[in-house]
Amino acid sequence: LGEALGNTLAAATAGAAIIIAAALLLAYAARASKGPFVGVALRAATLGYALPGAVIAVGVFSAGAFVLGGAVAQITGLAALLYAYLARFMTAGLNIVSGGLGGVTKAVDGAARVLGADGGRIAMRIHAPLIAPSLAAAAIILFVDIAKELPATLILRDFNFETLATRVYRLASDERLGEAAPAALTLIGLGALPAIVLSLIGRRR
Repeated sequence: LGEALGNTLAAATAGAAIIIAAALLLAYAARASKGPFVGVALRAATLGYALPGAVIAVGVFSAGAFVLGGAVAQITGLAALLYAYLARFMTAGLNIVSGGLGGVTKAVDGAARVLGADGGRIAMRIHAPLIAPSLAAAAIILFVDIAKELPATLILRDFNFETLATRVYRLASDERLGEAAPAALTLIGLGALPAIVLSLIGRRR
């Protein structure tokens, strides 16, 4: 159980961080340019949320087999999982991050540039504090989504890599419900605690 919890925390934390970084990149690209290339990139990035995790996993296998010349056995592990999580949950992260960044008007950027601030200082000194609540909300939602994701994790994980979700599935499939209960309760707790935090943040705001 402890190993499954550690794997879940590692995968969910890493996945949420990668998705938020990619969402920030796309959100800033959309803010800077309204060209067709950016529009296509945004649409492509948000397609995965409508697809089941198993379909995403098959897509990762197909793309990996094409790149590696059919060595499908090598297309597993944490890297493949993180790529699948990025494709699957990018929409959720991008919507939240874009919403937070959209609340910062371009007039603020213009005023900062008049005062001599460059793009990096504007992002760190002005944007970062203003969108911090949105980033926190995105991190919590993505963490919970990834922690409870089963199909893609079940297909793409290494044989010795087990998360809480896969542990519950495996034990419940064998009708070992008593052994599955601690992992299931731990997974419920991982989802409940962030929900409480989000509720408190919403009340304060």
